[in-house]
Parts: sequence; C-alpha cells; structure tokens
Amino acid sequence: MNLKVGYDAKFDILDVSEDGVQTDVVEIYPCVNLGLDSDGTLLGLEIFKARELLGPVVEPLRHTDGASIPLKGSLVDLDAQLRPSEGSPHMDYLEGWPEHVVEGAEALKILDTLRRGIAALLEEVKDGIVAG
Repeated sequence: MNLKVGYDAKFDILDVSEDGVQTDVVEIYPCVNLGLDSDGTLLGLEIFKARELLGPVVEPLRHTDGASIPLKGSLVDLDAQLRPSEGSPHMDYLEGWPEHVVEGAEALKILDTLRRGIAALLEEVKDGIVAG
C-alpha cells in the first residue's frame, strides 16, 4: 500500500492515509478522526490540533507546506494498537471501534499510542524530506 503523510502547519492538521476507499469516519478522541474502509480497516488518520496532541512528533513536517510525503510504512500496526479490547465499555462489537469519543485512562492510552505510532511512521522524515 502507498502511505502518505501531510501536515498543514497553518491549521495544525496532520493527515496520514493509505490507498483505498474510506467509507466511514470515526472520532475516537476530540480532534482525532479515523478513516475506515467498508471492512473497518484503518486507512487514514486526521488529527486537528496536532502540535497540541502529539507534541514534537510533528516537528519533522513543519516545513512541508501541506505537501503529501510518501512513507515506506503501513497503518497495519497502528490499526491493531488502537483497537479497543473486547471488554471495553466504548466498544462497537460490529465495527471493532469505539461507539463514541473515549475518556479517562482509555483516552490517554489512545493518545500515547498515536504519539508512538506516528513517531515510528515519521522516523524516515527529516525536515519534510524522506530519508534514505
């Protein structure tokens, strides 16, 4: 799959997406939307207030002027890490994603997972240029 990342510094929006048709959008945290295909597979992330939510993770993208940068990674690992456990009170058992915005400890876990997952995806990016 082709993974791309774009960051609009003016509006502080981070967009990470893979090829495919997104048929559903789920807000899992305030300002964090997941784009899913018809099977519920994660195809994209849209994060508003990215600097506030992700901190220095977005720094390598600050000079990209919203340009879409291809990455070598995939959203598969992040998809697996973000899915709630079956015992979660916020679980939609049909889709495997929360029914509504999560709160408390689960919300903090989601933010930490996003920070680590996106940081890993962006390891190859140095000041808006894909390394290597």
